[in-house]
Amino acid sequence: MKQLLTIIWLILGTYIQPAFSQLIFDKAEYKSRREKLMDRIPDGIAIIRGASLPTGSGHYHQYNNMIYFSGVEIPDVILVIDGINRESTLFFTISERAADSEGMSLELVRDPVTVTGIENYLPLEEFSPTLESRVKQRPVIYTPFISEEGIGDNSMEKFRAIERTVS
Repeated sequence: MKQLLTIIWLILGTYIQPAFSQLIFDKAEYKSRREKLMDRIPDGIAIIRGASLPTGSGHYHQYNNMIYFSGVEIPDVILVIDGINRESTLFFTISERAADSEGMSLELVRDPVTVTGIENYLPLEEFSPTLESRVKQRPVIYTPFISEEGIGDNSMEKFRAIERTVS
C-alpha cells in the first residue's frame, strides 16, 4: 500500500504543475490558430491584450483570446498577429524573479520565441513605437471591442449586466 501511494504521489508530482508553467497545447496548434486568423486579415494586424494581475486577493486568469492564440499566461502581455507579413509578435516585460514568485515558467520568460513558437518577442515598452511605425504603413487594425473573457466569463452576459445597471 505504501509503495502504491508513493507511485501515485510521483505520478501526480510529475503531471501537476503550476498553471503558468507550460502551454496547454503543442505550440504548433497555437501557430495553426494564428495562421487561420492571418488568412482572415490579409490587410491588417490583430491586437490581442492579455489580462492584468488582479488587485486584492483574486486569482489571476488570462483572457480567453490570449490563451486561444498563444497559450501564454503572462500578465499584461500583448500579442500582435500580422496578416500582412504573416508573423506574430509577443510583447511583455517581467523579471525572472517576479515570474518565479508567480509560478511561471522561467524558460518562457528567458526564451519566449522557442517556447511559444511565436516568431518575435519585444519588451512591452516597444509596443507603442512598433504600433506607430505600423500605423504609418496604413494597415487595418483589428481588436476586440467587447469585454475580454476570462475563465468562466461570457462577454455578452457582462455587457447585459452593465446595460441593466446604466440609468
